[in-house]
Amino acid sequence: EYPYDEAEKERRQAEIEAAFQEYSGGLKNGMSDYDKVRYAYEYVIKNTVYQEDLEDDQNIYSVFGKKGSVCAGYSKAIQYLLKRTGIECSYVAGEAIGQGAHAWNIVRVDGEYYYLDATWGEFNIEDNSEPEKSIFYDYFCVTTAELLKSHQPDQTLIEYPEFTAT
Repeated sequence: EYPYDEAEKERRQAEIEAAFQEYSGGLKNGMSDYDKVRYAYEYVIKNTVYQEDLEDDQNIYSVFGKKGSVCAGYSKAIQYLLKRTGIECSYVAGEAIGQGAHAWNIVRVDGEYYYLDATWGEFNIEDNSEPEKSIFYDYFCVTTAELLKSHQPDQTLIEYPEFTAT
């Protein structure tokens, strides 16, 4: 059952669309796949504060409408932005080893697949007042071997192939 009436759904969709239009203003003609993926990664990190227990924190509205979310919101927002700009991107659920449930993405860049974790790209979740200095790239377009040091995908529904491109 959908938790909102039609008017609320339309209001939220309009906020999401306005956020996408703002995001689109930073896209330049001729950007490579890599540049588009990096731009989406940086945009979500710069415009979102990690906040637990925020209403809607499991969906993209928390990122675009409330500017605060958890891993599910970050990952779904990345997926939304990239798909709308023609980049193949999937949502992955699993766990951060020793920390519990977690979500991140798989992206396709120049024909190769990589893992990407925008939540862990936010270097300091306590203080995001200088976002351009707060981005951490250790979880940006990584191989399976790198990812498995800290993440474990849930493979009960799908077995993920090994991604080895660098």
